[in-house]
Amino acid sequence: MNGLLQQAKRAARGFRTSQNFIAIAYLRMSKLKHLPASPFAPAMPT
Repeated sequence: MNGLLQQAKRAARGFRTSQNFIAIAYLRMSKLKHLPASPFAPAMPT
């Protein structure tokens, strides 16, 4: 888990606030399966 948090820290370097770091850490460490592979694809099929 510490390694995942370190990866999130590296990924969040470009963000300015600690709130953004926390958001990136949650997104990286959670096992979200319902998110689309592409940000332009719909999350849920209609």
